Amino acid sequence: MSVPLLLLLLLQSSQPLSSFVPRITSTSPTFQISPRHTLFGLSAATSPSSSSLSSSLPDLDLNLAIMKDLETNDYAIVDDFLSPTQIDAVIEDIASLRSDNRFSVAGIGQDKSNTVNSEIRKTETMFIYPKLQFPTNALSFLYPALDRMALTLGSRFQVKMDLALTEALYAYYPNGGFYKKHIDAVPSSASVLREFSFLIYLNKEWSKSDGGCLRLYTNDENHLDVEPTAGKLVIFKSDTLPHEVLETSAERLAVVGWFNREVTPGDISALGGGDLITKLPLLLASAVLIGVGVSML
Repeated sequence: MSVPLLLLLLLQSSQPLSSFVPRITSTSPTFQISPRHTLFGLSAATSPSSSSLSSSLPDLDLNLAIMKDLETNDYAIVDDFLSPTQIDAVIEDIASLRSDNRFSVAGIGQDKSNTVNSEIRKTETMFIYPKLQFPTNALSFLYPALDRMALTLGSRFQVKMDLALTEALYAYYPNGGFYKKHIDAVPSSASVLREFSFLIYLNKEWSKSDGGCLRLYTNDENHLDVEPTAGKLVIFKSDTLPHEVLETSAERLAVVGWFNREVTPGDISALGGGDLITKLPLLLASAVLIGVGVSML
């Protein structure tokens, strides 16, 4: 991890230093690509226990319509992105981690503004990035699929993506959960690195009375409500598409995340301002500590 990247993350986040250390992950079981969803290399026809996955990037032309949707509308929707078996694996993962008290009530904003405000957001989350050293069965197929998705999007849109900066979490919305209208990439914050946002829904037997739709504001006068049905993938531009989660009348589960571009010197300058000079010695010292193994703490 580069020093500029460390500076950016340390300046803008209230997370512990160890959370930014790249961890060596174990070799993960993977699964075979099917022709149906070769865009991102996630097969809807195979189970999480399958043991083969193509190491090459999929051909972008195989799902050109999805890319054109993203280019034209700033969003794209893929039904049945996950198979029923894969959906069950992620649901079981969330249930197990919640029972182990690994989830926490989500805040909003970053750094000092990363506070809990029940009038803006009501949800529980658990971050699954940086990648866990010993991934669960569900994460063993989600991790390679998300990496491939980021690289495919970066190639198509000619953006240098940084896989080390991928953000993703499990989100649990209880009955009455919601998230008011917002945008994911906020200028003058670390979130400006976010290029694409994504959601993978896990809600089996969902009905309209359950609520919890994702509302995408396509312009000042129009919006699109996306039903959070199990297996559905939604991708959209992080900096251009305001959105919200409508109030739920039942539990709502999703994998939520952001693909980030590489950090540039201009990002450091814009975010650091005058405080950067005073913080620089401490940040450099922190970088050294990280390099010699603070991740083991």
